[in-house]
Amino acid sequence: NAINGFINASRQNVPMLLCAGRSPLTEGPGLAGARNNYIHWAQEHFDQGAMLREFAKWDYELKDADQVGAAVDRGLAIAASDPQGPVYLTLPREILAAPLRRPADESPLQVPVSPPLADPEALEEAARLLGRAQKPLLITANGGRTPEGSAAISALAEQFAVGVVQYRPRYMAISTEHPMHLGWDPHSALKEADLVLVVDCDVPWIPRQGGPRDEAKVVHLGPDPLFARYPMRAFRTDLAVAGRVAPTLERLRELAARHAPSAKALQARREAITSQSAALRTKGRGAGGGALTSQFASACLNGLLGEDALLVNEYPLVLEEMTIREPGRYYGTPPSGGLGWGL
Repeated sequence: NAINGFINASRQNVPMLLCAGRSPLTEGPGLAGARNNYIHWAQEHFDQGAMLREFAKWDYELKDADQVGAAVDRGLAIAASDPQGPVYLTLPREILAAPLRRPADESPLQVPVSPPLADPEALEEAARLLGRAQKPLLITANGGRTPEGSAAISALAEQFAVGVVQYRPRYMAISTEHPMHLGWDPHSALKEADLVLVVDCDVPWIPRQGGPRDEAKVVHLGPDPLFARYPMRAFRTDLAVAGRVAPTLERLRELAARHAPSAKALQARREAITSQSAALRTKGRGAGGGALTSQFASACLNGLLGEDALLVNEYPLVLEEMTIREPGRYYGTPPSGGLGWGL
């Protein structure tokens, strides 16, 4: 269960320090922390960290008692550096039983790395592409992880009339009622888009269900736009821009203002997307009574939720029926799909 949660944290970029003991190393009598139970032989691993090394940003087995402060500080600093994720520290019992030769440091020895800033030349190219696009589309799953990220996506969508699809979202990046919100499935919108902005989204579409047009440009933005920890991920990428969502999109919006189409063209596009957004909401809502379907249950739940309610969705919630206006109110299951995450 702990490893399942660790995998969820890894794919959801949650900074976490997981510590676990290991079977004692020694067998002799009189040694502090030595084996004193029959399970200590059967439970030992050749390489305990290998159980979750594929999903850890860093793992280490403590070698000396006086090393504990440095090991914890290093693990926390790596976990909190972008792209964030969990780390693992193994604690042999003999080391835990050993006396400290000196007190632990009061201040951390290492701190997280400052977040990377997006490359100015890459952002300028993205701005030119956005300015030339006639039907831009933004797809995100993690873009609303912070209120600042959500605000940056909303501001970009409003200023440049960009339709936004939240595909399998883990956070709410834009209000469900926003006129630029184009629902939850990107495949129909991809058929028309000439620019696709993939904002912190590991799976922006399912290739067997469709994808961008051949002539469309695809730009990926986020702390790790290539999702380098995924063994295989071959979504087309014409431009990859690394940086945190909010400052990257804010700078893109500033740069794109110099390349923006005419006010008349923007207004026409804004009106078309607003109409499309309203039609999608009308079509997706209004589940009638009768059979107790997921959609009907979701509609009932939506009618009962207060403005301060938090939604933790692990499985069948039908987002089309939900009204969620603010960031920080919705949390969707990690892409790894490890069951029990909701609890």
